Amino acid sequence: ESDKGVDPNYAGPVWYVDGPAGVPYGNGGPGAPFTTIQAGIDASSSGDTVSVKAGTYVENINFNGKNIAVLGEDRETTIIDGDSSGSVVTFDSGEDSTTILDGFTLTGGSGWQGAGGLISESPTLRNLIITDNHAEERGGGLVISGGVTLENVEIYGNSCSNEPSYGGGVMVINDEEDTPTFVNVNIYDNSAWQGGGIRASRSFIFKDGMIHDNAGVDGGGIYVKNADAHFSNSIIGNNQATQGGGVYLWGSSSTFNRTVIIGNTSTDVGGGIFCVYDSDPVIGQSVIYHNNAWTDNPEPIYLQAGDDNNVTISYSNIEFGLDSITVIDNSTVTDLGGVVDVDPMFVDTANGNYHLLASSQLINAGHPD
Repeated sequence: ESDKGVDPNYAGPVWYVDGPAGVPYGNGGPGAPFTTIQAGIDASSSGDTVSVKAGTYVENINFNGKNIAVLGEDRETTIIDGDSSGSVVTFDSGEDSTTILDGFTLTGGSGWQGAGGLISESPTLRNLIITDNHAEERGGGLVISGGVTLENVEIYGNSCSNEPSYGGGVMVINDEEDTPTFVNVNIYDNSAWQGGGIRASRSFIFKDGMIHDNAGVDGGGIYVKNADAHFSNSIIGNNQATQGGGVYLWGSSSTFNRTVIIGNTSTDVGGGIFCVYDSDPVIGQSVIYHNNAWTDNPEPIYLQAGDDNNVTISYSNIEFGLDSITVIDNSTVTDLGGVVDVDPMFVDTANGNYHLLASSQLINAGHPD
């Protein structure tokens, strides 16, 4: 080793990055960390790890097809700031599920689309905060067209500025066959012209998460067009839109299982769910409650005129029962049984705790299996 403690032959497989303590002659070794994350990525080979100390890194990173793990020390204190110079992180060169980004805040991104992240491949994103990114037209937080897996991710305070614009938090578009998966992903306080929380034109799976406090023209929480979304153990709450305060389905056979759709508002129709152009959602073991349309009319589900929309419901709590669903023209409601209308008796609705009190009539009222 040199007198500066640098091993001139260092070749990984762990590459160290420490912005505050990095050295200009650094080669990524433990005694001479890089100052930028991109330098660590560039030095690495598939299978390697880039270990990033806490700090703010003003850069825009691209994995460039390397199946590596980039690990931040702590998502609260390890920050990648895009400095309004494009997407904060890009995956567009064949990265697979062994590619990991874990433990960062992604902020300050900009551009036409995918300001926080532009993802056309299938990496794994874990333990991230994606906030304060601003796109012009699509996906203020993320644009996804690959089979990405998101786990334990907070997506809030992102926006799209143009009119039209789509997916203030996330836009999922139909460019690939792989299905993205969201696990324990909370999406809230994002805004766009359509789909304040999520705007999707391809299938995705969403479970154990919250889509909350978003605003858009159609689909304040989620806008799903010509695709299927699958929600489980999820909350869609307190979103606002002109149509479909919580969810806007266009040609979609989305499924909702163990999902709470609550407190959403539409200034026109479809406070909870709005269905158009042959949408056939399936709802089971879910709660649709306190969703309002224009003039504060309770309206859990609206099936649009002129289309063959069919909603299938079983073992769910629908405010004011199946009769409260607006059915126009050729649309239908299929009741598979077990539908009730009772006060769900959540623990603390005001603070987003939608667990059931012990006295709730919904306990043991689900499907017998």
